[in-house]
Amino acid sequence: MSNQPPIEVPQGAIRLNTDSQKLEFYAQDQWFEMATEESTPIGNRGVYAGDQEPGSNNISYLSLTTEGVAVDFGDLNFTSTLASALSSRTRGIFTHSWGPGNSQQNALDFVTIATSGNATDFGDRTIGTFNGTGSSNQTRGIFTGGHTPGLVNNMDFVTIASTGNATDFGDTLAAIYSQRSCSNPTRIVIGGGGTPGSTNVIQYATIASTGNTVDFGDLTSARSNLLSCGNATRGFWIAGGSNTKTIDFVTTTTLGNAQDFGETLNGFIYAGDGATASQTRGFYIDGGAPSSPGGVTDISQFNMFHQGNAFAFSDLNYAATTGGFVSNCHGGL
Repeated sequence: MSNQPPIEVPQGAIRLNTDSQKLEFYAQDQWFEMATEESTPIGNRGVYAGDQEPGSNNISYLSLTTEGVAVDFGDLNFTSTLASALSSRTRGIFTHSWGPGNSQQNALDFVTIATSGNATDFGDRTIGTFNGTGSSNQTRGIFTGGHTPGLVNNMDFVTIASTGNATDFGDTLAAIYSQRSCSNPTRIVIGGGGTPGSTNVIQYATIASTGNTVDFGDLTSARSNLLSCGNATRGFWIAGGSNTKTIDFVTTTTLGNAQDFGETLNGFIYAGDGATASQTRGFYIDGGAPSSPGGVTDISQFNMFHQGNAFAFSDLNYAATTGGFVSNCHGGL
């Protein structure tokens, strides 16, 4: 659905976006999504799991609506770092990724976001990788790319509401690692990464079908080890590369190159799948900043509808850099 309205559309007009199935209003020469997400008894909650090498089985959670330090949620069944993660409104799923002895495992764990406690075995991926990425809508989650230790172009998917092994989905445009993805209810959009040199390519696939990714556009610069998140209309890629502070964004319901959005508080040395979102704000773990290569507790935020720099939000209850971050209110839901 086009994001460019005809000239005669008045300020304050309302429409149903048939791609995202969300209500939008027109202001300041563009369409903005209305806050129509489903409410839950626990509100907007983020769940973070894993840690830097040699890994961790920690799971923590926090409210994405109010500021406050994260608290313990439970434990994964495995030690994980450089994990990929995705979620529905009710479940978060985390990959085993890089385990003891630098082995690549294909196990998947899940948690019920509303209820703290230890994770439960979900099933297995079709391939064991680390430093890939995952994104989802309410029904289906897709994991892409990573090391085995060789680079792979594999994509596989799970049905989040059930348990069981993943199924082959298709292939990315090239074998890739440290790329990051976001989703709206229709599309998974993947940006950046290494092939092995850093790339600026953005690619996408339709979540409800299977098949290979298609070119979407380009980031403003080639970089890997970045972060990503999105709401139902916009996707964001955060930092990465040589300690860059760049935040890029695209309109995920259309095609085209990314635009500059603002800057992060810190540049990153490396990062895992450590960003998530509500329908209005993006949240990310500050990653391995140059001054804190051993991990940080800082969580930053930015307003997705207003271009500008990120600012402080809250803190994790342990120092981490490369875990997976999910929520029950991100853009794919």
